[in-house]
Amino acid sequence: MPTLACLCHRRGLLVALTLSAALVVACGPATRMPTTDPALVARERVLQNRLALQRHIDDTTRLQRIAWRLRHQGSYLCPQHTASLGLVTLSASQLPPQWQQLHIGRQPTVVQRIPGSPAARSDLQQGDRILALNGRPVQARHWQKALAKLQPGVPAQLTVERAGPLQIGLIPVDVCNYPVNYIADDTVNAYADGSHVVVTRGMLRFATTDRELALVVGHELAHNIMGHVRKTMGNRFLGTLVDVLVAGLTGFRSSLFSDLAALRYSQEFEAEADYVGLYMVAAAGYPLAEAANFWRRMGIENPGSINHARSHPTTPERFVAIESATAEIIHKQQQALELLPEFDTP
Repeated sequence: MPTLACLCHRRGLLVALTLSAALVVACGPATRMPTTDPALVARERVLQNRLALQRHIDDTTRLQRIAWRLRHQGSYLCPQHTASLGLVTLSASQLPPQWQQLHIGRQPTVVQRIPGSPAARSDLQQGDRILALNGRPVQARHWQKALAKLQPGVPAQLTVERAGPLQIGLIPVDVCNYPVNYIADDTVNAYADGSHVVVTRGMLRFATTDRELALVVGHELAHNIMGHVRKTMGNRFLGTLVDVLVAGLTGFRSSLFSDLAALRYSQEFEAEADYVGLYMVAAAGYPLAEAANFWRRMGIENPGSINHARSHPTTPERFVAIESATAEIIHKQQQALELLPEFDTP
């Protein structure tokens, strides 16, 4: 005699078979559509991958062109410095598998010589494949480490492949040591982690002009310059000590005080990043007139931030503060004064 478990198993199997049969005979298209040629589909797939790769390269070079200008011209505001050639490279290892065979070789390949940089003043060309730096062979995975050993003002020599090996000399210049990275994420976002800046593809779409993107990058660089991530972590640590004390006294465990402490001065840090970031944008030579309109657009994009914000000032507050800071900076430019933020004196 079948057990209850067996009956349940059979009933479940019957339901599954019934659903499978329903899927087989489910309603389908009512028109006689043209057939697709597999060869044409394969050709179109290659074309779309090429176009997607080119978009990726265009986004990367746009971001790096603007970021390098800020990092170089505003380096006097930075506490940490490094040497740069003003060179944007890509290699197959940095790309998704579907793009690796389309355009970029395994060696670091020049995709942009940033205007005004040592690379732009050299004989480098787009498409050059970098073989060695200062006589030492380089591989794509070690390229950034090799660049980090350069010193501002100390000549460097690249060996590149362009119809044969070619030696090219450059003199690195000083930039802020806060690399700016691009990620293929459609969220409208950018952030700083204390040592790097990250900007999403969505933000590049939202910041339609170079000046708007410079405002975003300048803001995030300012977070690193002013040590906001370190200060926030310090505040969180103090709050964690209180959480531990409360847990020891009451047995109640939570992250209440650590979360509250992390938000302490959060709005002020964001306002300060707006302020210092504007100085970086001005130092890089971008016009500041109507800069605040970017944050007005942000308010339209995120209506909730118009009336309330937890970790950031509201967008109307940011607009008015940036208008005031812009007037301050333009006055200094007109009077040929040094472009330095106004710091509190002890």
